[in-house]
Amino acid sequence: MVLVRPSEPGNIGATARAMHNLGCSQLALVQPCDHLSKPAYQFACNAGGILETAQVYSSLAQAVAPSHFVLGTTSRNRSHFRPPEPLTQFPQALGALPPGCHISLVFGTERTGLENEELQRCTHLITIPTATENPSLNLAQAVLLVLYQFHLFGEFPDQDSFAKASVPAISKELEGLKTQLEGLLSEVGFFKTQEQKASLSNSIADLVARAQPTRRDVALLRGMLHRMQWALTRRNQRETRGV
Repeated sequence: MVLVRPSEPGNIGATARAMHNLGCSQLALVQPCDHLSKPAYQFACNAGGILETAQVYSSLAQAVAPSHFVLGTTSRNRSHFRPPEPLTQFPQALGALPPGCHISLVFGTERTGLENEELQRCTHLITIPTATENPSLNLAQAVLLVLYQFHLFGEFPDQDSFAKASVPAISKELEGLKTQLEGLLSEVGFFKTQEQKASLSNSIADLVARAQPTRRDVALLRGMLHRMQWALTRRNQRETRGV
């Protein structure tokens, strides 16, 4: 469970309580308020241990770096991103992952949710259906609803089905691929303006997330990009020498 810039200690405590209720114990906090304050403990009830073992990070990239599957929550459509899918679809999709995969559920700050740069880190976007008149949920309420949906799903499929699945790339590897690709595109003049680069970076992140590449896929693609970069550098060197 990853909370990004939570601003209310009570919400962090209530989140810990919801996690404890449904058997989730690993909490990551990105630039949080004081998660060990008295209000946090009061709202946590008997889940103070989750607050005390929570890992604190300076960025979402650090928090989800080892994750194979990053679910970002959002209440609305964002330009240059695929529409978020209903929460009910995802618990069963997780059953297709090999055993030992690291899964992160990401929630944004109470007032504005996740920013576009943070949504780029997510392999999937999910939404919790609510009334259009008042779609905003309290942070801890949203956490509880998501965890309950996974709790309802119960056990994952038997291990035999996992043997046929390839190991998906982790977040850190996906970020390396996107950085390398954007660097090469910048060098060949693909981005005309900084505004276009920001917009297309969102689209590239969305494309990579939808592709759900395996670790082998990422290694192959990065090898291809490295060869392109090498060839481009050699050509530029020849032109400089006038050869």
